[in-house]
Amino acid sequence: MPTTIPTTTSTARASLSPSTGDAYFETDTKKFIIYDGTDWRGWNNDGIAVDPSSNTYSVSFDGTDDYLDLGNLGTAGRSLGCLAMWVKITNGLSSNQSASALFGFGTNSGANFNGLLWGYWSADTDLFGLVVGTYKTDVNVSTAGDGFGTGWNHFVLNHNGTGYDIYINGTIAYNSTLSGGGTLGLSNYTVNPQSKLTGTDFDNVKIMRLNHSTGYESQGLVDEIGLWDDALTSTEISEIYNSGSPISLSSYSPDGWWRMGDNDGGTGATITDQSDNGHDGTLTNGPTFSTTVPS
Repeated sequence: MPTTIPTTTSTARASLSPSTGDAYFETDTKKFIIYDGTDWRGWNNDGIAVDPSSNTYSVSFDGTDDYLDLGNLGTAGRSLGCLAMWVKITNGLSSNQSASALFGFGTNSGANFNGLLWGYWSADTDLFGLVVGTYKTDVNVSTAGDGFGTGWNHFVLNHNGTGYDIYINGTIAYNSTLSGGGTLGLSNYTVNPQSKLTGTDFDNVKIMRLNHSTGYESQGLVDEIGLWDDALTSTEISEIYNSGSPISLSSYSPDGWWRMGDNDGGTGATITDQSDNGHDGTLTNGPTFSTTVPS
């Protein structure tokens, strides 16, 4: 029996070969963690139990043609109440009027911009934009560059009963909503109430690209995607962000949960849905697994 608790870090934890009951102190997260034979359980220094779910893998997308295909989620009964994902962009945008996509959905057609785009939508303004037909919500976020801070960021799109709010790293992100689309050069786009997406409107879901013919692919890493049919509260969103250290989503009962390699051994082209709904995703055109994960 050791007289002191051995130390590790959230990154080094992935390389441990623990036995049931093994305990460590994570020096970077300041959590005590214990292996229960299946996964790591942990406690903050204040004695509050947390679940630092073992997180070994993410998926890397090349920004050329890679994407994760989640299929026809709407037809399968899902709704876009809340979508959360960890993102690390590895090739940012550098010029006005350039954008890339975090995810797309809806009809497969050459002119379909439905999805969440990020980048430079107007001069000297850094925006995220959700497009659904003629609906658009633009978010001016308070980070330099193209809207993403360096390193890992936790992104959440959450329905508020009327439209969608965007959260970055646990906090609602917008400080202005643009009316009209003149600065985007897309005069037919307006800001309107948007009901929660369901049915065929939420089919053909792709991560890191649109269904547009040119794709608008993003280059970077993605981890721990969660989907809920209904919105989360701001408190739940903050808890899931957990000051930048991912936790298990199991207690939040997601309707889709793609861990991006964990539970799949970091091999193959299938990303297994860890919810009870069986919406497995397919890695398309060669995305690769990475051991670079948020912590």
